[in-house]
Amino acid sequence: MSDVAQILGEFIAAWNAGQRPRLAQYLERVPPEQRDELGEQIETFLLVAPEPAYDERTWAEMTADRTVASVAEASMTPEPWPSLLPRLRERAGLSIAAVAERLGVGVPLRDKAELRLEQMERGAVDPRRVSRPLLERLGTILGVSASTLDWRGGGPAASAAALYRGTAGSPEAQRLDLLADALLSDADEWDEVDELFLGGRE
Repeated sequence: MSDVAQILGEFIAAWNAGQRPRLAQYLERVPPEQRDELGEQIETFLLVAPEPAYDERTWAEMTADRTVASVAEASMTPEPWPSLLPRLRERAGLSIAAVAERLGVGVPLRDKAELRLEQMERGAVDPRRVSRPLLERLGTILGVSASTLDWRGGGPAASAAALYRGTAGSPEAQRLDLLADALLSDADEWDEVDELFLGGRE
């Protein structure tokens, strides 16, 4: 085994153990002519590396630094739906209609669910009113956890959503909103789609 392969293996083992391996310390252990190679291999690993299972003490030490703490807080803030949902759908190879079908609502309600999903992707649904069961179903369909989808609006995320809502006044968006309103006005009572999209988190 070459020095590069051996030291790369040690770096990976330390990372996976939840330690905080310092790149410079590992680079110093190989001859100068091999440092670029080792650095590139470590960089490649870090691009796909799983998040280490830090113990409480290590995490506390890391987040004690203000810069690290602000990055950690930002990374735990769910991404706004107008940017997140279309990307997840595209990754899953699903149309909005396909997602609506997989939500498990009755056939007569699928058009209504499809319109509500389209509104979610435009930021035209109040995030505080969307139910936890809907987030759980969407998470299963899109291959993510419900917490990944648990955006509640407000803060910096609201500004990002506003950018995506810039198309809300387009003729197509207005037509979809009118269709949604028509479906709502035709409903005699609160239905399953209303419960999912408007029932609230609790």
